[in-house]
Amino acid sequence: PRRWGPSHTGAVSDLVPDDMALYIRHPKGLVALTGCGHAGVENIVEYGLRVTGADRLHAVIGGLHFMGLPEARVREAAEYLKARGPGLVVGTHCTGVSGIAALQAALPGAARAGGAGAVFEI
Repeated sequence: PRRWGPSHTGAVSDLVPDDMALYIRHPKGLVALTGCGHAGVENIVEYGLRVTGADRLHAVIGGLHFMGLPEARVREAAEYLKARGPGLVVGTHCTGVSGIAALQAALPGAARAGGAGAVFEI
């Protein structure tokens, strides 16, 4: 299993084998609310489309776990999202500043930075 974070006794086992996401079937398409995106945004979106029966992606909001990833991998994920054509992509916490910049470059007008208190209409 993955391991995370130091503690006074060493590394602590990650009790969440992947990550969780909340899926909303919206009239405009799938809305995926992510936690920290450990599974990868492509897997999160594809699974959401499959389990909801939605035929398109409308929004992804949450952490995308881009921090620490190679720049090429972040661009690949941003290009995947661009191909899916969402109306809104909001990166939070573990997406990182450079990850949000990559999303904004690939998805101008759709990608935004999110944070505590931010409000987005879906």
